[in-house]
Amino acid sequence: MVHRSLQNAAFIGIAMCISASASAYTITFDHSADANGLATTNVAGANVLDFKQQATCGGYSGCFGSYTFRTGSLANEYSAPELSPGRNSTPYLSNPTTLGEDNRANFYIPDTANYFGLLWGSIDPANSITFYNGYQSATTAVARVTGTDIRNAASSQNISLADQNDSAYVNLFDLPDFNTIVFNSDDTAFESDNHAYGNASAPSADVPEPSSLVLFALGLFGLGALARRRGLI
Repeated sequence: MVHRSLQNAAFIGIAMCISASASAYTITFDHSADANGLATTNVAGANVLDFKQQATCGGYSGCFGSYTFRTGSLANEYSAPELSPGRNSTPYLSNPTTLGEDNRANFYIPDTANYFGLLWGSIDPANSITFYNGYQSATTAVARVTGTDIRNAASSQNISLADQNDSAYVNLFDLPDFNTIVFNSDDTAFESDNHAYGNASAPSADVPEPSSLVLFALGLFGLGALARRRGLI
């Protein structure tokens, strides 16, 4: 009976760990620099869109919605995404086109991917990215990331995003398979540059997530408590 109780407790702890890690994607902020000194992906083999060629959806295989390509910044309207002030003089993506319009912009990639990266400007709660597995109607949402999610991840990694106008190169690893990316801004604008997509796992994917470690520790604690109560230790 004691052995069965211990076995059940172990199974519960393991199941909780598996559930916690299976539902999560990984956010990192590692990056390299492109020829203009702007932050870009450091993921080998990723497809990169820098929007210098603005025809045909900026390099995506398809798109629709409210978006435009801008350069520079305009106070209270849009701001060039950059890690160092004055460094980004190249075109970048901004949506919506003008305030008051439909705030969504849909972009398609030719094949499914599980990694997406971008130089995300003005990281605030009003901006979000939703990933879909499906074209046109985009009926199956597989993941959604908000500015708040990015700020929380940065804080947990001791990365400072003190100001709402701060930018960061954001890597989203281990997403469910997607082929449609929808940018949404409920405020002034969502600016971004150096988009990247492909199939890759987070560099630290073999290290258990903190939440999984906590659950595992709780499981071990429970096993110890049960064993002590049964007089086994």
